[in-house]
Amino acid sequence: FDKSGVAVVLCDYDIVPAPRRSKYDLVGINNVEAGAAMFRYLRSIGARRIVFFMRPYSSMTHYERLRGAMTALLPEAGKALEDDSVLVAETSDISAIRKYLRSRKVDAFMCGDDETAAGLLQTLNRMGVVVPKYVMVTGFNDLSLAGLLTPPLTTMRISCEEIADAAFERLVTRISNPDLPPTEVLLPAELVVRESTLVKEMKG
Repeated sequence: FDKSGVAVVLCDYDIVPAPRRSKYDLVGINNVEAGAAMFRYLRSIGARRIVFFMRPYSSMTHYERLRGAMTALLPEAGKALEDDSVLVAETSDISAIRKYLRSRKVDAFMCGDDETAAGLLQTLNRMGVVVPKYVMVTGFNDLSLAGLLTPPLTTMRISCEEIADAAFERLVTRISNPDLPPTEVLLPAELVVRESTLVKEMKG
C-alpha cells in the first residue's frame, strides 16, 4: 500500500503496541477510558474485589481495558490492581476458575469482551455459582448475544457504525492531505447495564 501510495486507516487498534505507534491514522474506541468506566461502575454498586478476566493471547484492546481499570483504581490512596486481580485462563478451564474462587473473595469478573464473558457464565453455571448473586460478570462490545445470555450481560456498547463513519471521514482527509501527521480518533463507549450486575446488596 505504501509503495502504491494507497491511503491506510486502521480500525480498532494500532499495529504497533503502545506507547509507540505506527505512521497510520487510527479510528477506534477509547479502550482505556472504557475500562476505567466499567471499573468505576462496579465500584459504585458495591464491588470491592474486582478481577479482570482474559483468555490467553488476548488482543491489545483487552490490555488497554485492563490498563483503564488500573487507572481508575489509582486515585484510591495510590492503590493499584494486585497481581492476583488478573486471571488469565480459558473460559472452559473449570479447575483454574474453581481454584481461583476458592482462594480469594471475588465480587465481580470484568471480562475483556462479550465472548469471554459468555464462556465464563457457562462455566460458572456448571459450577453452581449463581450470577449475580455470588459474583457479577461484565463484558465489552455489546454483541447481539449479550442480551440473550442468562443472565443478560452488562457490557460496554461499541458502535461499529460510528467507527466506520469516522474511518471513512479520516480516509477522505488522508487522501486529500497525504502529508498530514498520523491522527488517532478515539470514540467513547456506552455502559449498558443488564441483570448480570443487578444485585440489591453486596455480600459482607
